Amino acid sequence: MKNPFEKDNNIGLIAAILLGSVAAAAAAYLFLTEDGGDVRGKAKKKLKAFAKDKAVKAVSMKTGFPKKAVKAVADHVMK
Repeated sequence: MKNPFEKDNNIGLIAAILLGSVAAAAAAYLFLTEDGGDVRGKAKKKLKAFAKDKAVKAVSMKTGFPKKAVKAVADHVMK
């Protein structure tokens, strides 16, 4: 039988609620403010550039083509 006077450990629940509220606040800022649109645009550009660089590096390593040639093809495809 469970001891009714023993307290439950709710640290995980409290941390999840706090993390969820911070994520909700960040999403609200990004999608409901004018400045958030600018931030999303900048983040999108940086993410695309990061992904393109990683893809260029991976293709260059696997195929043996120079990075410069693969980057030129990637730039052409991205437009």
